[in-house]
Amino acid sequence: MRGKLIRYFVLFFSILLFLISFAFKIDFKLTGYLTYDMNLGNLDNFPIAYWTVTPPAPFDSVAIKFTDYLTYSHTTFKLFDYDFIVPRYYFVDTKLSVNIPYVQTIYIAAGRMRLSRGLTSQYEGVSLGGLKFDTYNTSNTTPGLGGFVGYVYGKFGSYSYEIGGAYSTELNNFALYGTLTTDFGRFGAYYETLLSSFFELLQFPKVPIWNG
Repeated sequence: MRGKLIRYFVLFFSILLFLISFAFKIDFKLTGYLTYDMNLGNLDNFPIAYWTVTPPAPFDSVAIKFTDYLTYSHTTFKLFDYDFIVPRYYFVDTKLSVNIPYVQTIYIAAGRMRLSRGLTSQYEGVSLGGLKFDTYNTSNTTPGLGGFVGYVYGKFGSYSYEIGGAYSTELNNFALYGTLTTDFGRFGAYYETLLSSFFELLQFPKVPIWNG
């Protein structure tokens, strides 16, 4: 009797997933970075896969996202006797358009992710300056919570700004950043506690600044 109930449950769960798959939107993108070793003359391809799962309206402002470096080793977990890989980054995010004076967009995300802001000039597709902050130790492949990322974007007159940050619950550190776009260029600064404690940075703040 118990085995029959388990089979009915698996059948019901499979049918439910099949029906939900038609309601959810799934986007997949594969990007390959081709690198060239000028010393050895070797070519190397580094593929990165992106998945975005978006629920149906009215919940389509929320998305579940996965990013994976396909050539890296992976931790796996077993589900229904099948092995599934744990992707490098996985998180849930939402971007809200709001009608608040001087605020147009609010972004919030939770999970294992990277806050990346190459916030200034770009030359031939290369970002100059900026911040990269992972919400977990990337050498740790064991699944974990990661952390939180968020920012606020707004405009005042011909100027626009973005203020945001990230906090890692696994590493207990954080990063803050801000940018300002003006008629005569873009400016940005960030402040992080990756290498120093919070109180040390309060006493001797290290605030890299870049412009473009």
